[in-house]
Amino acid sequence: MPNLLIALVFLSWSVTVSAENPPLTIDDFARPPLISQVELSPDGRYFSGMMYLRGLQTLAIDEIGVADTPYLIAGDDWDLRWYQWMSPTDLLISVALPSTIQGTPVVVSRLVHADVEKRKMRMLFRSEDSLSFFQVQDEVISFLPGKPNEFLLSGSDQDLSRPRVYAAKLKASRLPNRSVQKGRTNIRGWRADAAGNVRIGIGFTGDQTRGILIARTAAGEWKDYSDKLEEGFEVEALPTFDLDLVYAHKPTDGNFRPLWLFNVATGEWVEEVAAHENSEVSSVWLSEDGQKLRAINFENESVPSRIVDPFYDNLKKTIDELYPDTRNGLTALASNESRLIIVSRSGSVPDHYYLYDREKKSVSYLQTSYPTLHDHAPGIVHKVTFEARDGLEIPGYVTLPRNLSLDDAPEIPFVVHPHGGPHARDFERFDWLVQLMVAKGYGVLQLNFRGSTGYGLEFLKKGRKEWGQAMQDDITDGTLWLVDNKLADPDRICIVGGSYGGYASAMGLAREPDLYRCGVSLNGVFDMRALVNTQNRYIGGRYATRFIGNLWRDRDALEQNSPINLVDQIKAPLLIVHGEDDRVVRVRQSRNMAKEMPRARYVELPQGDHFLSRPENRRKFAVELTEFLGKHLGTGEHGVL
Repeated sequence: MPNLLIALVFLSWSVTVSAENPPLTIDDFARPPLISQVELSPDGRYFSGMMYLRGLQTLAIDEIGVADTPYLIAGDDWDLRWYQWMSPTDLLISVALPSTIQGTPVVVSRLVHADVEKRKMRMLFRSEDSLSFFQVQDEVISFLPGKPNEFLLSGSDQDLSRPRVYAAKLKASRLPNRSVQKGRTNIRGWRADAAGNVRIGIGFTGDQTRGILIARTAAGEWKDYSDKLEEGFEVEALPTFDLDLVYAHKPTDGNFRPLWLFNVATGEWVEEVAAHENSEVSSVWLSEDGQKLRAINFENESVPSRIVDPFYDNLKKTIDELYPDTRNGLTALASNESRLIIVSRSGSVPDHYYLYDREKKSVSYLQTSYPTLHDHAPGIVHKVTFEARDGLEIPGYVTLPRNLSLDDAPEIPFVVHPHGGPHARDFERFDWLVQLMVAKGYGVLQLNFRGSTGYGLEFLKKGRKEWGQAMQDDITDGTLWLVDNKLADPDRICIVGGSYGGYASAMGLAREPDLYRCGVSLNGVFDMRALVNTQNRYIGGRYATRFIGNLWRDRDALEQNSPINLVDQIKAPLLIVHGEDDRVVRVRQSRNMAKEMPRARYVELPQGDHFLSRPENRRKFAVELTEFLGKHLGTGEHGVL
């Protein structure tokens, strides 16, 4: 197929960028992305996305090519979580609100229906009084093509730990009472395919020590495949062309699991679908009805997606020719395939969105997430690897000011920036916080220490119960690698992180008191026993924390690797920042640490959550961080801010 002929045009939502770039400010980095979660209505008529307007998280819906005021949806007492187009004019929206259950702070979820044409919205199930449904009402597991008024909802009117699946209606006033899948012992969650068939149940044993996975055959029989979970068996996607088949990660002797078709009726591996020696599959893209495989994406950013659909493969190649310096992918598609939205990004280029019109064969620039940084972010991201003390290869990224490279960086001040999770990972993507620190003239190291996802099952397993131990050693070894390679000034290194990264920052100061000049913890963990004890109060808490440690069997390790018990070992200045309403890591973790270490600077963010969702808190943290780094690392000679 020849390359598509594409005309470039610009839409009304485009941002006009001055020919001369004005000086950068903290606000250029700290303000929330202008737009995210971009989607198209099923008929391609409307373009929608999450924005921040007047300090509120807002869902904006605009008719393409029509000079009209966008429809804006926002609430000052709730946060938008996700949204889904149900029909050309109807949206289903998930919102989160802070609440309490028996004195325990929680976040409750609700569903909202919005009519785009009438510009009206209302909360679903408002009249429901069931306590079991009180906390979670947005566990939608399937949207049904051809049935724009229906969806499948997981929940329970009796016991949240034993959810059922209900067929719900978009315009219903009460929670549904018709169950399409009954609850089963030890099953805490369900997965359904695009046709609405409930086919996978997941959970854990009563003692919360082992996972459970059951799969439904085309004949309706449930088969137990729990014994395969520890080996690395994982269901990735549910096609509808054969209800006995699933796309699954196949356990292997190698580090990276290939993707296969697996027959749940016979327990046999049918056919290899994708494999790579340096990556696992990250996601599978099926057609809306689940009948066709369209593309396979890989965890390793250097491995291109395998696009099966010839049209999209050809379109991707054409877009890559137009934008060769970014990674380009499809982020939204109209159900009738008349229009689609492409996102282009890189480590130094924020998300750029383009609309492709299939009939006109034209690409229109829509918007960028950070307009003032759209083509002149201060830092360039470089892939690196280093060897940990036990020989394990640790991957990561070093971001340097634009005028420097890995070969000529003259021992500049550096920030070591471990990610949260810890079972997550950093990517070679635009990161506003990293770019802010580079703008101040600092280099930044992000490293995917053992236990990070995306590098195979064995790499992940090496992080189990290694908080403050082998995972921390990897961070230390990464810091020493910077010094040995003369990238970092050994006297000007700070460690900065959030959540688990905040824990790692404090532990870095405690375990290596002479290595770091300062440390910063955002919403971090300081008391591991308190963390595990808090999590155990929730359904599945012991299962969720099994790789951190058992409250009693691992008591000594939890105490020995808690920064709050190591305050006397910390010599460097510490900045502690925590959101007042953090529901993931309780604010008392930081409050207690600040009491034990009064010389630390403690800043509490009003109404702050775990993710710096409120714009004013995001900016407050940016100001506190840059002032703290400036005080202890000095001004970077290559800064632009």
